[in-house]
Amino acid sequence: MKVVLLRHGPAGDPDSKLWPDDHNRPLTAKGERRVLKAAKLLSELVAPPTLIATSAALRAWRTATLIADSSSLPAPVIWPELLPEGAVAPVTARIMAQASTETLLLVGHEPTLSEVAAHLLTGDPHGLRIKLSKAGIIGIDIRNVGVAEPRIELDFLIPKAALD
Repeated sequence: MKVVLLRHGPAGDPDSKLWPDDHNRPLTAKGERRVLKAAKLLSELVAPPTLIATSAALRAWRTATLIADSSSLPAPVIWPELLPEGAVAPVTARIMAQASTETLLLVGHEPTLSEVAAHLLTGDPHGLRIKLSKAGIIGIDIRNVGVAEPRIELDFLIPKAALD
C-alpha cells in the first residue's frame, strides 16, 4: 500500500473576525494553484488513489476535492481523525486498517501529518523531525500490512519549493 500524506494548500490567515470557526478558513488563490501542481506531481509518482480521506476543515476539504477533480478520482471522504486537533494513534490505526487499498491519500494538517509519518516510519510520533509545508507531500510505502512487523519505507518527500 502506498500512503500519501498531503498537507492542505496555503489558506487565509487565521482571523476570528473573518472566520470565527477556524475550520472555515478557505484556500487562497495561491493555495489552489499549489494544490493543482501537487496533483500533477502525484499523478506522475503514484497510482491514482483508491481512497482520498480528508479533514472536514474547509482548506483540507478543498485541497482534497481539487486533487480528486483534477484526475477524475473518487470523491474524498471525511475522517474526523484528520481535523487540526487530531491525534496520531487513531490516524495510524485507520491507515493500517486499509490493507486492501492500493493508494491511500490523506489530506490534513500539521503537526498531525508529520507525526503520523514519523510514527509509521519509526514507531514514535516524535522519532523524526519533519515539518510538512503547505501542500507538501510525503509518500510512504507499506508492505505486508496486517502482519506483526510490516515493512515501511519513506518513498518520497515533496516540499513547497517544488510546487511554487
